[in-house]
Amino acid sequence: MPIYDMEFEMDLSLGDKIKEMAEAFGPDKFLQVLNQMDWVPKNTTTSKPAEHVLLQEAVEYYFSSDSYTELAKSSKEAYRYEMGMFIKFCNKHFQEPDFKSVCTSPFLGSYLALVKNKNTRSKKAAFLRSFLRTVLDHFYEENINNSTFAAQISKQTLDIAG
Repeated sequence: MPIYDMEFEMDLSLGDKIKEMAEAFGPDKFLQVLNQMDWVPKNTTTSKPAEHVLLQEAVEYYFSSDSYTELAKSSKEAYRYEMGMFIKFCNKHFQEPDFKSVCTSPFLGSYLALVKNKNTRSKKAAFLRSFLRTVLDHFYEENINNSTFAAQISKQTLDIAG
């Protein structure tokens, strides 16, 4: 048996044994004991999610992100236009808007409520989903679908299920 196969088999065996112990004692208790034994490397990154992000910072990041740059040219043009409309709406309600202020369910709902055409509203919601996902992930290390901050954003508001 080649060395690679033996190492692979050992890794699988170790993984199975660790899984058994975690299932027997519960993952929290298992991790607690590993930490007490200093067998889990300490997290060396001290970065924590941003507390205050201006809308302008979020916009700049979004336009440089893969979520935007990998879009087709026509989608980029449409999203730039949508961003302009969204910023204009935000500036009517806030002076120097910050991301958390403009990304609440009531605020986003009022923005989308102005659009009566369902197709246009869906396109605006798709843009907002892309923007929110990207910014939440980068600045707040949160996923739009299970975020503590995003929990206040109604899934219905952005038609996230669809």
